[in-house]
Amino acid sequence: MNKLLIVTCTKAKTTEEFQQRPIYHSLWKQTEYNKNIEFHIFKDNKNGLSQCYNEILKDSKNLEKTVLFVHDDVILEDLFLYEKLTTSPYSITGLA
Repeated sequence: MNKLLIVTCTKAKTTEEFQQRPIYHSLWKQTEYNKNIEFHIFKDNKNGLSQCYNEILKDSKNLEKTVLFVHDDVILEDLFLYEKLTTSPYSITGLA
């Protein structure tokens, strides 16, 4: 089965701070029941988004994954996000 990797950058320095960001509960709900969804969080991020995103794209472990880049102030409400993205003809998707 295809893997979906959700990537977000945040200025939150701690897990407790990140838990206050809108995306936190969305990530938890998305990954709770679907083990094909992974996430990568760049905490205490001071780099540009493109630098973080390119780090993910250059990592050979991610070549076969569908990648969703999303800001930490977004709420992912779509319960069929995994199905929609992994059946899409695109392998890199951004959501702002």
